[in-house]
Amino acid sequence: MVRSAIYRKILSEVSMREQEFSVAGTMIEQSRMMISMLKDTLFKIKEYVKIPGFTDSSEEIEFFRQVKPQILGRLMYYNEVYRIETTCPVQGGKHYRKYFSAQLKLLKRNNASLLDMDFYRYYRSGRTDRDAEFFRRSQVHFPTILDSFYFEMDTEYSTYYDHLVARFIAQDLLYAFLISKAYPERPVSFGNLDIPEDLQWTGTKNALIELILDKPVQTDPSWPI
Repeated sequence: MVRSAIYRKILSEVSMREQEFSVAGTMIEQSRMMISMLKDTLFKIKEYVKIPGFTDSSEEIEFFRQVKPQILGRLMYYNEVYRIETTCPVQGGKHYRKYFSAQLKLLKRNNASLLDMDFYRYYRSGRTDRDAEFFRRSQVHFPTILDSFYFEMDTEYSTYYDHLVARFIAQDLLYAFLISKAYPERPVSFGNLDIPEDLQWTGTKNALIELILDKPVQTDPSWPI
């Protein structure tokens, strides 16, 4: 319960910061601020996950399926947006839209193999029967791995499949972003963090800390990110 409350608070903080940054200036400026914030958040929760550890397998699955991918996926997305925006040769008109249309085609081509994965269908269908295999550490068998990223990752902080979920999230966000740029006449809904209902924190920061420590404490503006 306590760990889920912390996760809810972290995701809520990310969502609030994202809304604040969305009116801060250009998309380049927003992306730069989000990249910095999300990198710091990932580092902090990494230390928190490693040192206390998980109390049981369900807590571990919750973190690697629902929490970390939301943050990492957002980081991937804003990194791509920053790259695309800073290499855009023009700032309006026909060539501007053609540039984003070309980026959209590139995204579809690069992600074709990703969308054809059995795991992609498993995740999109909402299945959970193999979560213990996909979202617990040290559960991956080498013959199932197609991406060399597995051999470079921190096995104490990744299950490999949480990275794939993050890519799915980033892909969805980037697709919506590129559609809005290439075809501005088409309404597209995207932007705010999609926090699972059971991980939405509705209390105050003090209430969260009291829940964790089981006693009243003074507000700490830096908690948990």
